[in-house]
Amino acid sequence: MVSSPEDTILAKVKWAKLSGGSERQYRDTLRAYEVQRPQLDHDYLRNWATRLSVTTLLDQLYIDALPSPESVKFACCEQPPPLLSIRAPSGIAGSLD
Repeated sequence: MVSSPEDTILAKVKWAKLSGGSERQYRDTLRAYEVQRPQLDHDYLRNWATRLSVTTLLDQLYIDALPSPESVKFACCEQPPPLLSIRAPSGIAGSLD
């Protein structure tokens, strides 16, 4: 039997709560959430988190999650700026090039 990403996240959040706030379970849940976020059914997560009495942990997950790449706004432009070529001035030991 294969569970949905939402059910896996809910099970891990519930396990983290039952284990007294297991940091490992929470961290695993956070990473799974960050990877799956664009495809997740957030209404389903919220509904079941309420039923399982884990809304506080789910809220913390939302807060702690890294921003999704599509939500990041670049100050300079629409696309991320190209990587800059950094060169130390000539004559300086340990040049970066």
